[in-house]
Amino acid sequence: MTPAADDANAEIRLSPGFDSRILSVSPAFSTLTGWPSAEASGQTLAILFGPWSDRATAERLTRAVERGETLEAQPIKLYNYAGSAFDAFVEVAGDGEGNARCILRGAGGAAPAAVQSVALGEKSRQVVPPTPDRVLPVLIEAQRDGVIVVDDTDHISMANQAFLRLVGLQREEIIGRPLAAVAELRFPPGDGDGSIGAATILTPQALASSAAVSMGRGADNRGNGFRVLSFRASAAAANGGHRQTDPLEARPEFFETALMRRLGVDQRPVAVGLLEIVAAEDLAADLGSIWRDTLERVRLTTAAALAGELHPGELFLALRSDVFMVLLYAAPTLGLAIDRMQAIAQLTRHRLVDEGGALASFEVFGGALIFDGAEPALSPLEGRGTGTLASALAERIRNDPHSGYRTDSVIADILDEGTAEMHPVRGRDLGPARQSLVRFDERSSRWLAWLARRHRMTPGMAREFDVALLGRVVEAMHHGATQAGSVLVPLQYPSLAHAPTADRITTLVTSLPLQSRVRLGGLVRELPPDFEGERLFGFLRRVAVVGRGVWLVFDSLDMRGISGRHEGLLGIAFDHARLNSMIERDPMRVKQFIERLRAANQPVLVYGVERPEQAALLFNTFSVTLVEGPGCERLATAPRPPPMPA
Repeated sequence: MTPAADDANAEIRLSPGFDSRILSVSPAFSTLTGWPSAEASGQTLAILFGPWSDRATAERLTRAVERGETLEAQPIKLYNYAGSAFDAFVEVAGDGEGNARCILRGAGGAAPAAVQSVALGEKSRQVVPPTPDRVLPVLIEAQRDGVIVVDDTDHISMANQAFLRLVGLQREEIIGRPLAAVAELRFPPGDGDGSIGAATILTPQALASSAAVSMGRGADNRGNGFRVLSFRASAAAANGGHRQTDPLEARPEFFETALMRRLGVDQRPVAVGLLEIVAAEDLAADLGSIWRDTLERVRLTTAAALAGELHPGELFLALRSDVFMVLLYAAPTLGLAIDRMQAIAQLTRHRLVDEGGALASFEVFGGALIFDGAEPALSPLEGRGTGTLASALAERIRNDPHSGYRTDSVIADILDEGTAEMHPVRGRDLGPARQSLVRFDERSSRWLAWLARRHRMTPGMAREFDVALLGRVVEAMHHGATQAGSVLVPLQYPSLAHAPTADRITTLVTSLPLQSRVRLGGLVRELPPDFEGERLFGFLRRVAVVGRGVWLVFDSLDMRGISGRHEGLLGIAFDHARLNSMIERDPMRVKQFIERLRAANQPVLVYGVERPEQAALLFNTFSVTLVEGPGCERLATAPRPPPMPA
């Protein structure tokens, strides 16, 4: 509501004391400020103050009301019900009944901003910026990003034109609508204001299906919370919903025509290269609605890397956002073509890592073959439709053992650049962890899982990864970089049973000083089915002289002849993914098995727990001794109710 004309007087009656509240207001107060009498009653004097109110003056007025003192009229900027500032004089006096009385005299209207004098050489001029209530609407509309304001009930109260264009709706269709009906938001867990999340636009006529979104929070002059959300459409959407094309990228029909002209008309062989960007399968699920935008960023980054490496006249084609074909006219031999494509793959990999975020999790493979006019796969595919020929050549390169397309780069990357990360193992009291489970970093762990799922993890490769991870830990312990307490290193039983690998592991461990060696333990997986009884106990006695001992990872509810404590045996461990499936089939049998282990004085460790409720179930229902994983960490850091009084 617009404040009244000049010399409008308004009165507020307030209770005295440190908990001073408005008892009643005059009709002139409602006219001047727009505050309904019913809403103003019970509030404090602070409802009239805002960012442009002089803090010292507001403090004097508040103290005078609380102490029941008299204060002559003070000039101050106040705020009306709608949040607009206006100039006023406020004085405080008694009402004769023990209460305080505030008298407001104001001309209303927006308060002018402070005048600033700016020196320009020998002259100076006065600069009067517009007031915030005048600037903010213009500022919001001037943004190229879509901006909306959402109230504390998650309904949209304000939207600029850029957001209306993004969602394809009119202003009257947006205002008052629930945010959930327009966009689905996802923010990283634990991030606060200013963090960047993802939004899936739900309106059918939207310009883009997804956008990056940032958020800020505030409170209005009535104390109600609101959020300001800024939306930036994906790269594809910013181009009118069409994929951006690199100026050096050939269209599929032009690429295939140039290839067939080289082979058919010129009768000359040509080297064709394949560049493929791959990611672990679970990355798409983790990224959710921004997966498509991530692939678009991958395509643009790869195109930029390719464009700088091509010789004059050479072409490249993006079959998909993650598959590129290259005509390598300047590579006369297969060896040179493979070398060029693998060099381009390495350059692209570094470009993606430099981009950071999800792009750093991608891997790049490169390969090449030389084709001539006699290639039997070409003639039946010619003219079968745009992209068919290029797709067939990509499949040939991908599957040919001589193309250089292989996963060696992934393996070398993990062995050379993978780092070890410590993950705390917590007991039932959720107190500070006294031991940690070590793993490769997240990126390396994703690729190890990817190799295993594709059955490309050979026994020799698995042994090398075990030695590499242990080597990272030993190096860190030599430099004092590991935290206090025990360190558990996952090792596969075949690595310890393979004599040359076992010798390398023993050499690494015995290189540590004794005070570090006794902190080092193993988490032995992949136990053979018949590994039990005396054979198992002999193995434990051998490893006991190397470090602190080992945890044995069980895949079934079989005691393997273990009864009581044994030298070298720290306890029994389970992978939660495996144990959870057993719990779902027969929870009572699992509970009884764990109770038998604990009765035999064997601690039970479960690792890889993803959710807090899973950790709570393991501790409280199944009496597990130790738990590791993000679910346990979230449970440990969650606020806990105070203890019940005795």
